[in-house]
Amino acid sequence: MQYFLNTYKECRQAFREAVMRALVRFPDSKFETLDIGGDSGQIDAAFLRRKKKKTRRLVLLTSGVHGVEGFVGSAIQRKLLDDFKSGALTLRSDVLFLHGINPHGFKHWRRVNENNIDLNRNFYLKREKVPRREKNKGYRRLKS
Repeated sequence: MQYFLNTYKECRQAFREAVMRALVRFPDSKFETLDIGGDSGQIDAAFLRRKKKKTRRLVLLTSGVHGVEGFVGSAIQRKLLDDFKSGALTLRSDVLFLHGINPHGFKHWRRVNENNIDLNRNFYLKREKVPRREKNKGYRRLKS
């Protein structure tokens, strides 16, 4: 049970350490910390690329959308990172890990963020027009 930790801070530090270990085996990969503004905090993003060349498949693994559930998601992400690094699992596609998407809820053992919003229930449907002021300017960079 070494993957289950007690605090957001412990989980985040352990995730960052697991990513650094994995980057040794996958040198074309990246790690980035995304500032989400205000008192919300930061999200850690690790992109594991198995080859220099882009693959056509991407697996997205998130943790902490419902903040308090981040403890389990973080444990799974760190176990997978360790298994990819050791070769116990084969990386057959690119993988994007987003750790602690709701850092406030994760830190304070709450499902919602600091604005009492459940991130898993607060999004635009594909058929809806997103207001210009709410468009994510970083999406195109992430997509490429």
